Amino acid sequence: MSVALKNFRYDFLEELFHARYLVQEYEYNYKNEPQTFEALSFYYEDIDDFYRELRGKNYYNVHAELMATRVPDFYDRETFLKADLFCYYIAQLHDLRWFP
Repeated sequence: MSVALKNFRYDFLEELFHARYLVQEYEYNYKNEPQTFEALSFYYEDIDDFYRELRGKNYYNVHAELMATRVPDFYDRETFLKADLFCYYIAQLHDLRWFP
């Protein structure tokens, strides 16, 4: 998302937001049907729990921590933060869940 935003690739962003993703074991996907980008948020919750246990720290948001500390040199933190916030706004417009 952040790469598309930085390069003004709104056509690609549109595709990402409107595409369907098959995420197995998504807790609300009982019929195992392709889901919106919202499912990607839930998928990472299991990884968050594992990372907290592995590091022994109680991070508020593991993915925010990882993104903030692993931003490549050619991108700034603000670009990544804007992309996450953009996902939140799109989710709100479609009555979906995304926590920045």
